[in-house]
Amino acid sequence: MVKIRGKGTIVPLEKPERRCQRWQLRVSVGRDPITGKYKTKTRRFEGSKTEAQMELRAFINELESGIRTDTTEMTFEAYAEQWLRAREASGRIARGTLRKDRQRVSYLLPLIGGIRLLDLNAEVIERAMLRLLVGGGREGRPLSGTTANGAFVTLKQVLDDAVRKDVMPRNPCERAIPPRKDTAEKAALGKAQARRLALLLTEGLPDARRMGALLALCCGLRRGEVLGLRWQDVDFESRVLRVSHSLSADGRELKEPKSAAGKRAIPIDGPLLERLREWRGVQGRYLVPLGVMPDGGCPVVTSSEGGTIHPENYGRWWRAWADENGYPTLSFHQLRHTYATMLVAQGTDLVTAKGLMGHSDASMLTNVYAHQVDENRIQAARGIQGELFPSIDSVIEFPSESQKEGCGARFVPDLYQNAPDTKTGHMQNAMWPA
Repeated sequence: MVKIRGKGTIVPLEKPERRCQRWQLRVSVGRDPITGKYKTKTRRFEGSKTEAQMELRAFINELESGIRTDTTEMTFEAYAEQWLRAREASGRIARGTLRKDRQRVSYLLPLIGGIRLLDLNAEVIERAMLRLLVGGGREGRPLSGTTANGAFVTLKQVLDDAVRKDVMPRNPCERAIPPRKDTAEKAALGKAQARRLALLLTEGLPDARRMGALLALCCGLRRGEVLGLRWQDVDFESRVLRVSHSLSADGRELKEPKSAAGKRAIPIDGPLLERLREWRGVQGRYLVPLGVMPDGGCPVVTSSEGGTIHPENYGRWWRAWADENGYPTLSFHQLRHTYATMLVAQGTDLVTAKGLMGHSDASMLTNVYAHQVDENRIQAARGIQGELFPSIDSVIEFPSESQKEGCGARFVPDLYQNAPDTKTGHMQNAMWPA
């Protein structure tokens, strides 16, 4: 938005002027505060002199309002498609993210697709969000609050881009109330549950899929990181596992982490290290007859043909295996969640914890993973109050077994006592008590 000086002028670019069809529109916008010289905004136009004069007035209105006149009639559907194509063409957005963007936009199009961007406001957006919650899914089914919130986030991204490109003066999402997320928070496993799971994952001869789940539990790896891991990333001599790539959600490519922090080295030791050694030998004996050489570029977690496992296939296996082994509601990502909770519970400093988790910001740990652990909370209360009341032990008591059971899955019992040294982040041994 600029301050206009004068009424502007039109300059003919062809002679004679009475037959001119090409014009330059000039508008003075005052002096440059640094150089002191007059600044002029210009635009070329083709048409009659009368049309050029009308275009000049529109040009001045555009400069004063900060809104481009050539996009005033653009609808949300047209701009959203333009935004999606630009993201695809940039090559910087992961395929999985692009698919999610298109899915979310598809929820919005039946509701606001035909509305001009300039006609969108907080009231229109809130009504659209309400309709998503009531029946915005397939066949008119209601969407969850979490899914509707995701659609709102994508809508805000699209309109932020429109504001940045002077298509809109402001983003109405800033004043709209987004749908509330309603997906239940996934709880981390307790110590006993985690140890039982570790034993199940190491029972008998190792196999590819259980090896992947064990790495997620003991090293906090994401599913894509597990499936993208190669043997060249496992340094048995230095006892370090290096995370440098992730398998894309469609299983087609190895991609770099989203941030530099995603590339990280995780110490491995004890039973996990030995299990990896054992698995490499078993895997080699299986792959060589298939004509696959288990060299450094070979995936640690391989399919039956010796290649990479598609993430969705691996996810289906995990859900079936977890259900069969007494963990019917345990998602694969909860293994990483459990690892993070263990880090926090054993007192690992946030700088070390975020490095091991691959987060660029420690707030992810404090906001998402640092749940209140009953054991730690009680000990903290005793530490402070005990200074004031030496007999505090008779006041603050640990929950009984019946009370623990009443807390359900959210209670994390005497979490991870006798955990290994927090300075190195070695946590695998906590899974296998002596």
